[in-house]
Amino acid sequence: MLYSNFWNIQIYSAVYSIGKNCYSSFDSFRAVPDYLLTVVCNVLSRSPLETMKRRLEKLKSWRGLADELAGKNQEIFDSMNPGSKGKHWALLGRLAVQVDWPDKHIHQDV
Repeated sequence: MLYSNFWNIQIYSAVYSIGKNCYSSFDSFRAVPDYLLTVVCNVLSRSPLETMKRRLEKLKSWRGLADELAGKNQEIFDSMNPGSKGKHWALLGRLAVQVDWPDKHIHQDV
């Protein structure tokens, strides 16, 4: 009985040491925001055509949002130096809030 327990412990410790060294994809992505994990999962689980259609829809919605925020962009441009004009700063601020970006005020720092 003691002999079989010894081998059981040896086998369990060998399996444990092997399992301890195996990393899952979730361990690699532990510092990645949830929104980005959702995007990675969607890209890997959908067909290329469906991914392309969803990206096109997203770009169209961002273009519409940029057109909606054109007046606010003009206000921002009036208070900036000429080198930073032409960017969609109001859109960046709206998207940072929408995706729950950790630094929601990055567009104001620029």
